[in-house]
Amino acid sequence: MCMYGISNACLEAILKLFSMILSEGHCIPDSLDKVQKVVRDLGLDYVKIHTYKNDCVLFFKENEKLQESPTCGESRWRVVENTSDGATFKKRLPVKILRYVPLNPRL
Repeated sequence: MCMYGISNACLEAILKLFSMILSEGHCIPDSLDKVQKVVRDLGLDYVKIHTYKNDCVLFFKENEKLQESPTCGESRWRVVENTSDGATFKKRLPVKILRYVPLNPRL
């Protein structure tokens, strides 16, 4: 998806197209949720780990509850302001996310 810039809605439409074209009893999932469930059940999922933008700290295990980097003191979060229906609210998002793919389930 992210390699080709395909949105979730586009992928859902492609899955529905495949399910309409294929004969009854096919095993292709017809929604993105079902695809993600199959990936998780096969053990091919990944773990999201927050990290600082300079990669000086992984907020993982003993550092999981920290809100700032112990080496440079920068915040773990970036604040994004969203406006919808005239209301403005702030949302905290991690500065950077590392996606860790465990190898043991794949071997």
